[in-house]
Amino acid sequence: MWTYDYAREQAPTIDHLRRLCEVSLESGYNALGLYLEHRFAYPSAPWMHGQGALQPETVRTLQEEFKELQLIPFINLLGHFEGMLYTEYGKRFAEETFKGMQACPSNEAFVDFASQLLVDTIQVFQSEIIHIGGDETNQLGRCPECARRVAEFERIEGVDGKALLYGQHFGPLCRRLVDKGRTPAVWGDMFLDHP
Repeated sequence: MWTYDYAREQAPTIDHLRRLCEVSLESGYNALGLYLEHRFAYPSAPWMHGQGALQPETVRTLQEEFKELQLIPFINLLGHFEGMLYTEYGKRFAEETFKGMQACPSNEAFVDFASQLLVDTIQVFQSEIIHIGGDETNQLGRCPECARRVAEFERIEGVDGKALLYGQHFGPLCRRLVDKGRTPAVWGDMFLDHP
């Protein structure tokens, strides 16, 4: 598999995406990763994707035309959320006001929102793997509620509070994917920082 970075305000036509699919297959790949961030037109969040975002209909068309190629979405459900956080609606989800790129895993509204984005993704993409992000969540524990939770977790000897906060956010999302017969994927950097 190789990955196309759609997130940096790319707006390829369906013909360009078809060519990427063809090149993937010609090169011996059976999967094409689409790194999306806020550039997928999630049906439940029309406020966040902007002009030229990847449309669900485009994904469905490509999946129909290239049945032997998995289109694997790379979405972000905590870090790299800045494309959403710096919108009027999305700023309520930030771990820190006007700082960084991470949403708050203690904000119930955000947790519900992340779950809905995952549902949108599952409904559109047919791939076995769904990549849910998880990298560069260096702001873990910065908001007052997250700091309180981290401190509470760390009262238990040998527990990394940030690791537990991270796991409590991503665990249910991964279970939802497994329950739907899908394989969750996350980046590995935070596991190295918080084993």
